[in-house]
Amino acid sequence: MIILIGASASGKTEISMMLVKQYGFKKVVTYTTRLKRHNEIQDVDYHFVSEEQFLNMKNNNEFIETIYYQNHYYGTSFKDLGGKKVLIVDPNGANVYFDKLGDKAVFFLIEADEEIRKQRMINRNDREEEIIKRLAGDKIAFQRSNIKHIDFIINNNNDPIEQVTMQIYSLYRSKIHDI
Repeated sequence: MIILIGASASGKTEISMMLVKQYGFKKVVTYTTRLKRHNEIQDVDYHFVSEEQFLNMKNNNEFIETIYYQNHYYGTSFKDLGGKKVLIVDPNGANVYFDKLGDKAVFFLIEADEEIRKQRMINRNDREEEIIKRLAGDKIAFQRSNIKHIDFIINNNNDPIEQVTMQIYSLYRSKIHDI
């Protein structure tokens, strides 16, 4: 299993999609109690469940981790982990997964310079105040000292996403042979 950790616009979502498309990984589908948006697909984007269902699962210890964010629950089920899967998390999530999975997952920190990340956010039409807020928050949240374990640090400044993803896959393959 691959765990991707990275600040806003570091490229982790594109890398995740490329791992699925080029290398046969499956995206870990998490659970949420929020309503499905018009373009989202049940059991593809999320497992959309009622709050009652979610809390029953939580009480039955079915989740490796849960969060309550903007009045909705989100969580990742133990049964959805493992194998040839990829998951994107923040540093707090990475720490939970490392504590519970240890070497059953390979942890990648995706880094990109702040100016490059800022330009990527501008290019994808993020609002200026949101860009400023995310960059400031990321500067604190994504300090390496906040992450208990990193197997590999990947620089994603200028190389084509295909090349970065191939590097990640190669490092993943070398690591799982060591386990």
